[in-house]
Amino acid sequence: MLADELAVARDDLPAHEWITFGFAQSVDEAVYDALSDMTALVQDLFGFERKEALNLCSQTVDLRVTQIVNGVVGVHAALAHGAIRPKVEVDPAAWWSLVPAARGPARPSGSSEP
Repeated sequence: MLADELAVARDDLPAHEWITFGFAQSVDEAVYDALSDMTALVQDLFGFERKEALNLCSQTVDLRVTQIVNGVVGVHAALAHGAIRPKVEVDPAAWWSLVPAARGPARPSGSSEP
């Protein structure tokens, strides 16, 4: 693949994580680029809408400064393999069947205690 065909820099490190990169004149811009690309990657890999992907990235992605050289700042965003599972559509009527049974003794029917 030619360099001009590559829209974003992404890498899958088979041992443990996906990485996206951002390079800019400021840390803020580099972070924005790396996180935007990671959000798009999460959308592509797992089928989430942009808002959902950004929410998940804010909880699971590590941001690391890669370089600060000659006025260029590099940041990479790292997402550990297994940190996010693919989106699964669930029928709301069947949702409760997926919830694990409560632990502890069962309450007698008709009990008003919480």
